[in-house]
Amino acid sequence: MQTELFTTWEASKFLAQWLPLRDQKAWYRYLMINPSQYRDQNGYKINVHVIKGERRYTKLALAAYVNAHLNKSK
Repeated sequence: MQTELFTTWEASKFLAQWLPLRDQKAWYRYLMINPSQYRDQNGYKINVHVIKGERRYTKLALAAYVNAHLNKSK
């Protein structure tokens, strides 16, 4: 089974669709600083993989983040 991978821009679009509290550009900025400053954001670090020098996010990692946010707001 092959894992679906997103670039940072694609991942930010995914997050903007599911969590419209930020637009795509704001989610992009969020993702760019998340690995090093996640404690200052909301304490949730989204797993990111570096493949050939570029960041990639799995759909599973993004969906887990969305799910955690949607369940927190209930």
